Amino acid sequence: MIQATRTTPSSSRVLFSFSSPDLNFLGRSHHAAIYRQEVGNRSIMGSPGAVARSTNPVSVRKRSNYEIENLTTWLLKQEQAGNIDTELTIVISSISQACKQIASLLQRSSIINLTGSQGTINIQGEQQKKLDVVSNEVFCNCLRSSGRTKIIASEEEDVPVAVEETYSGNYTVVFDPREGNYDLWDDKLKSYLTNLRHLWDDKLKSYLTNLRQPGPNGKPYTGRYIGCLVGEIHRMLLVGGVYGNPDNVNSKEGNLRLLYECAPMSFLIEQAGGKATNGVQRILDIEPERIHQRTPIYIGSPDEIDKLHSYLA
Repeated sequence: MIQATRTTPSSSRVLFSFSSPDLNFLGRSHHAAIYRQEVGNRSIMGSPGAVARSTNPVSVRKRSNYEIENLTTWLLKQEQAGNIDTELTIVISSISQACKQIASLLQRSSIINLTGSQGTINIQGEQQKKLDVVSNEVFCNCLRSSGRTKIIASEEEDVPVAVEETYSGNYTVVFDPREGNYDLWDDKLKSYLTNLRHLWDDKLKSYLTNLRQPGPNGKPYTGRYIGCLVGEIHRMLLVGGVYGNPDNVNSKEGNLRLLYECAPMSFLIEQAGGKATNGVQRILDIEPERIHQRTPIYIGSPDEIDKLHSYLA
């Protein structure tokens, strides 16, 4: 996850995610989209050197609500509309390029020896995978070469890195180069959560117990854990539910990093009509004090997060 701002231990990770029994997460269809269709008068060529306007109605192909607009096209439109400046367009494009390179490496990782541990520990106290190190290098190189970044901060680096003056720009970018390492399902999940419940606050336990009770439609929430914030949030946007990575007796400040994990996801969720909180306040209202600052986080529909707050109060 990435956050760009303009400048003028993994084994202890504890999270839960519950999926909604229906497909209504934010009270609106995730397919909803608004398209602006501009149709002007069209010209047809007549005799040489002459242009005639058609007096007949022009047949216009109706645009599908499911058409996909790629990132480059969207960025150009946003720049033309004055919503973003040229520098930010270039920064986001460089991030897109890094993601494409990493995706290509992931596809070939087993045949180019990029699987397994690197044998080093990062600033978070976590074992670095080979792909973590390579992905971090790819991100840093793409951001530096954009010529629009001033400071780069990564989960894999101890301290923020200043970009050489020759390539320096106006943006500070913080990121986690590769998200997600775990995968637990079904009986393993039940055993995992059961073993960890004693680490959680009693008020949170009561809320989780409530989620297991049948809802208005007669169905309870179901639990899942894959240890990948991006994957969980993507699924929740599609089918609903509530996600949590709470603080516990072993991790008083939670497990996820505020700047490059919690804040970006919270921004996206709020744009979709949901809420993101640390159990006390809105995630986006937290002022960061450290690059690698951690925070508890709960994400879901407004009703579900309001209910969570009532339990934690």
